[in-house]
Amino acid sequence: MKPVVRVAVAVVVVAAAIGAGVAIGAARGGDEPAPTSTPTPSASAQPSSGGLVAGGGGSGKAADGKTPIRFASSCDGAAQAAAAYSVGLTDEIGYARPGVAGTKRAGLNATLDYIFSTGGSPDESVVERRTVLLTPNETLPGLTAHPEWGGYKVVDCVPKFSATINLFSCLTGYPDSDGGSICDTTVWELTWYADDWHVARIPATTVTPDPTSVFPDSVKAPNPVPAASRRAALAAGGAGWTEWANAPK
Repeated sequence: MKPVVRVAVAVVVVAAAIGAGVAIGAARGGDEPAPTSTPTPSASAQPSSGGLVAGGGGSGKAADGKTPIRFASSCDGAAQAAAAYSVGLTDEIGYARPGVAGTKRAGLNATLDYIFSTGGSPDESVVERRTVLLTPNETLPGLTAHPEWGGYKVVDCVPKFSATINLFSCLTGYPDSDGGSICDTTVWELTWYADDWHVARIPATTVTPDPTSVFPDSVKAPNPVPAASRRAALAAGGAGWTEWANAPK
């Protein structure tokens, strides 16, 4: 299977898993409860705290009125853009939920236009992600990304040119509940274009070591992820991972 196909399939699989009751307490019924054990990182492996706010940094909003845009041209700005776009590319009201038919949030199409604008032909990975988000859906629940529950790693960056950011983040279904969350690590390739960071590619790349390896079952991670578990996950990911300033304490 091509990497770009895996990206789109992963989004659908995640949504399907939540819709099936894996991550939502109300839908899980008699399922086993989410693991409650909390890994403890060693004192020498504590992740750093960069002082960046997940969801902050943008000086404007996209057409949906909620996704931050207009980030600083620095590597810090790229990291904050990746976090903001990871939320913008989920859609908590985009799918059916109890009593509400699946609809798309206002301004989503124009918001995607902006996020994926690079001045050239779009990569297949972003075309697939856009298709998944805009396709009408009446069966799967909405999704909400929580990058602040995880962390980020600047893999490569040249300010005002390009950046590769790894995000360890978690997804919950709509509405948030204590039923659990699905955590994963995603690579975001950004490019500087028209005075802002934009998503050039979302490669289906396996990050090794993966912070989510600390969870016995990454689709039944705690909700929200406790601070000790988050720090253990980031420590397991190796050097370079950083907590967000607004990570749950």
